[in-house]
Amino acid sequence: MSTTTTKPGTSPVRESRLTRGQRPKWLIPVIGVGAIVVGAAISALIGFNIATWAIFAALVFLIVGPLLIGAIEGSRAGSDSLMTFLVYTAFILAVIPLISVIYTVLANGIPGLTSNLLFTSMNGVTGAQDNFAEAPGDVVGGAYHAIVGTVSITFWAT
Repeated sequence: MSTTTTKPGTSPVRESRLTRGQRPKWLIPVIGVGAIVVGAAISALIGFNIATWAIFAALVFLIVGPLLIGAIEGSRAGSDSLMTFLVYTAFILAVIPLISVIYTVLANGIPGLTSNLLFTSMNGVTGAQDNFAEAPGDVVGGAYHAIVGTVSITFWAT
């Protein structure tokens, strides 16, 4: 079932038929990191851009991963890993716009979070007054009523 091999100066290593020909657990993260590095290098050759970096990294990840796994575990495992890597790549490509939107919202929205916005009452303010405001700082009112309403509804619902 298994054989014991020894090298001079080392302890015996036991090899099993059950674990021979399997990819190491660290292979997929190493392929991912390598794809990121190679994608950055390819993107730098044509004029670095984050979008092209992500696309090239995803393509390298999609091509190299199944080839390496197929070389280690065989063609059946390679074709299975191709579908797995397609799912990984689709997920990565779907998350990129989400991260971009979150970054844009935070970059443009955090400067607007002031105490005036959070704690100024909208009592007696109409939409017509906001429409006449000329500069962004001239907008009257805030989110005080929305915050108080949300807290009170949450309190009474629980």
